[in-house]
Amino acid sequence: MRLDGTDCGVRAQQVDWASALGTLYNDSSSEAWKKLQFKKFWPQLLVAARPQLARLALAQTQSVCIPARDGERLAAYLTRPRSEVSSGQGALAMVLHGGPNARDYAGFVASTQLLAARGFAVLTVNYRGSTGFGQRFVALGNGALGGMFADVEDARRWAIQTQVADPRRIVIVGGSWGGYLALGAA
Repeated sequence: MRLDGTDCGVRAQQVDWASALGTLYNDSSSEAWKKLQFKKFWPQLLVAARPQLARLALAQTQSVCIPARDGERLAAYLTRPRSEVSSGQGALAMVLHGGPNARDYAGFVASTQLLAARGFAVLTVNYRGSTGFGQRFVALGNGALGGMFADVEDARRWAIQTQVADPRRIVIVGGSWGGYLALGAA
């Protein structure tokens, strides 16, 4: 859906035959809950999750596809600091999700915006075993730690080769299973 010149997603719950309660979200603004009236189409703001962020210029996130060494394609999201959108190599934080039966999504993530505001590009990678890409991709992670570690390394190499990151300024972090993978990348 496109609203105010911005692509956004909508999660809605129908209230009655004339309206629905919806959550609008995108990568560079926090969620907002709005009343969507079917006849008027323009949503009425009910409450914003973080209204103080509305006045800030937040970083944009883009979907990227990273080739793995075995031919798999890894869905990932890259957020660059606004100061480095076109300037090339800089500091990179690779943030690995927990799970492994979980995944990263496009959309507003407070920690990603914090890192981008501090000058880091942020790369979140859906390594093999991540959900949301079919049973086959999930099964690739079953008992295949080496493949997951290789995916993290392939993503790091991709960031260097595409000049997203300075090879001397990369940090790999994660929580839960992502922390384990980050430890393995050290």
